[in-house]
Amino acid sequence: MREPAASDGRDASAQGLLRRAIRWGATNRLRAVLAGVAGLVSVTVVTVGGFWLLSIGSEEGGVTLSEVLQSLDAGALSQAKDAAMTLRGQKSATLEDIAGAVYTLGVVAAAEAADTWTKDRQKKFLLAARYLEEARSRGFPPGRRGRGLYLLGKCLYEGGRIPASRPFLADALRADPKNRDEIRCLLAGAYLEDSPPDLEKALHYNTLYLSAPSLPEAKRQVGIMQRAQILLAMGKPEECMAALKDIPAKSALRAEATVMQGRVQMYEAQQLRNQGAPSPQQLEEAREKYEKAIKTLQLAQGRDTLSNQATRKAMYLIGVCFREIGDHRAAMRQFARTRQLFPETPEGLAASFQEAEISRDLGRDDEAVAAYRRGLQQVSDPKSFSNPWVSVRELQLQILDAYQYYLETQNFTVALELARLLQPLFPETRALELTADVHRAWAESLLAEAKQYPPAKAEPLLREGRRHYREAGRLHAQLANLLITTREYPEEVWESGLDFMRGQCFTAAIGMLKEYLKDQARRRHPQALVLLGEAYLARGEVADALEAFQECVDFHPRDAAAYQARLLASRAYQEMGEPEKAEKLLLENLAGEFLTPASEQWRESLFDLGELLYQETRYQEAIERLEEAVVRYPEDPRALTTRYLLAEANRRAAKERQDELREKLPGSTRLTSTKQTGQHYQCALDEFLKLREMLSDKQQTQDLTAPEQAILRNACFSIGDIEFALGRYERAVEAYSNATNRYQNTPEVLDAYVQIANAYRHLGDSAQARSALEQAKAVLSRMNPDASFTGATNFDRAEWSELLDYLSEL
Repeated sequence: MREPAASDGRDASAQGLLRRAIRWGATNRLRAVLAGVAGLVSVTVVTVGGFWLLSIGSEEGGVTLSEVLQSLDAGALSQAKDAAMTLRGQKSATLEDIAGAVYTLGVVAAAEAADTWTKDRQKKFLLAARYLEEARSRGFPPGRRGRGLYLLGKCLYEGGRIPASRPFLADALRADPKNRDEIRCLLAGAYLEDSPPDLEKALHYNTLYLSAPSLPEAKRQVGIMQRAQILLAMGKPEECMAALKDIPAKSALRAEATVMQGRVQMYEAQQLRNQGAPSPQQLEEAREKYEKAIKTLQLAQGRDTLSNQATRKAMYLIGVCFREIGDHRAAMRQFARTRQLFPETPEGLAASFQEAEISRDLGRDDEAVAAYRRGLQQVSDPKSFSNPWVSVRELQLQILDAYQYYLETQNFTVALELARLLQPLFPETRALELTADVHRAWAESLLAEAKQYPPAKAEPLLREGRRHYREAGRLHAQLANLLITTREYPEEVWESGLDFMRGQCFTAAIGMLKEYLKDQARRRHPQALVLLGEAYLARGEVADALEAFQECVDFHPRDAAAYQARLLASRAYQEMGEPEKAEKLLLENLAGEFLTPASEQWRESLFDLGELLYQETRYQEAIERLEEAVVRYPEDPRALTTRYLLAEANRRAAKERQDELREKLPGSTRLTSTKQTGQHYQCALDEFLKLREMLSDKQQTQDLTAPEQAILRNACFSIGDIEFALGRYERAVEAYSNATNRYQNTPEVLDAYVQIANAYRHLGDSAQARSALEQAKAVLSRMNPDASFTGATNFDRAEWSELLDYLSEL
């Protein structure tokens, strides 16, 4: 409640005298000193018998606490404020003086806040509360504790700090009997507007308020309106309506009462809808009640003649009714109009969020984001936020629901925008976490999409996906810095390292993983060592990578990460040209006591060992491992390449046997070798045929990757080579012809035409042999001048031309 201000003529005259006295003191300072007056002149206004008098103080250059409080009690708020500021800054001021000055500043600030009806109203009440809180901690001036507690509680309440206001209001109720009735009203409101509300206590204090014997009629009607709100919140619409009947028809609160009637009708409509499975009749009744509520609220607008409070409430609630009956267009118009007419009110803010929700339901994402932004910009401090239509918790749930919706529907642009709007509704740490989650989900989506395309088309998606992973890593690192003294710090460091690895920012990943590894007791220590080794490998720092892998194996031998460490270390040794060490590690994985064929590391080790043996030209051993891998894991992504290596290993093993035959092996050995050669060729042929069939079928429905295209091409030509090597020349001609038809204008077909000619020569058909060579010449002449011969064959264009001419003359 504001201190009474001077309003009659004597007050104005006295204030004029005061201003003249202050001017006199300023202009005659030197004269006063020369005249022997000790100190500067200080002026105070006091009242005696209703007359204003000037009091000249004797303290040099300052004022006393008594003078400050006298100005305050006289209602001269501006002078009291100036005097309090002066007293607070005086070197001679005692602790009691400072406490009294701060108290005065709080009382004046509370009065100024009560006269403010702009968006700064809450801020001014909170400023007053800070002064009064400081005064309370220092000690209120004697005899003013009750009033100080009352004003402190009131300022916190009006500033939106509802829970914080209650203890002070409760203390004030005992210490300030003078304002007991208003304190009870404030306490009722504090319990009603809390989240969640304590309706029983709200009703208790409201009952006490209304029971005051000398309560003025205007204040009694305010209490009745408050009671009606409490009863409706308690789910007692009949009692609420009964209370509203006590509001006279000519009351200034008649429009507010009409709004409450509309809210009761809305409540009844909602109750009909909230039944487990409402019947069509109940739904129709609910609709009729909403339409009735709209008419009642429109009537309230016509009855509002004071401050537009009833009008803006009615306008907002009409929008809610339109939304409930499914008229989204009318609801949007109503909410937009409410927001535009009352932009800095609780109804304007609530309308913004209603617009956002409807826009989201209608798929108007840009409009939804704009509406969320408008609303969130008004939530400057969640602790002081107070809105009768939506609580902070409801806003948080609403924005999180929208965020989750856009995240799940992979509308990452909107989800990211919402995440950036979360502060100050959420703490900075929560906002950073949700923003990082968007970037990570976006990256995962892009990388998954990239798998559906050939490399050239996939590469931009992969780059963009890795960029989002790096941004997620940066945000988790920022979050870790904010949580450095908490238990969450290691987790955020870990998440940052993971995202940097996925984003291929290996330097940053190494830094975060090393930070994580500083604590040896952390549960992901083995995995962190493996990731650290991978990061070093990616940077080409093989020695550091091997050191990290070895530490993992030595200190965590039974952890799954140790097997992964051996696997990666074996690949590092292969890069270093040390296949023996690589093979040893792979065999340790495959023969280990705790690893089974069902594990990923065992499977990868088997594939790697087969490839290693193949690269080392140990074809017989490679065949055993490669065949085992294909049989065990036919659906593995590596199975296709492994099947191709298996076919090649058999073909090369057969070739080695043929070379042995040329060295004139003894008879029995020659027969055995010939048989083995045929078996290897047949196994190779079977695998190449499977590859050709599998990839040809796949090519009919989707594009092949570059490796798949290469495997298919090589399989087609290899089938002809094997048939030729087995002496099955007619089948060789058929296989080569299929290959040349599939790859008509590529350099590889020249080899095939030559082999076709050789096959016909073995069949004794010279004419067909010459025809095949002529076809080769024709194909060569049509080939693109830029065609690469040396990469696909043993000769360049000129050499091929010369060779084909020579073969034709034979």
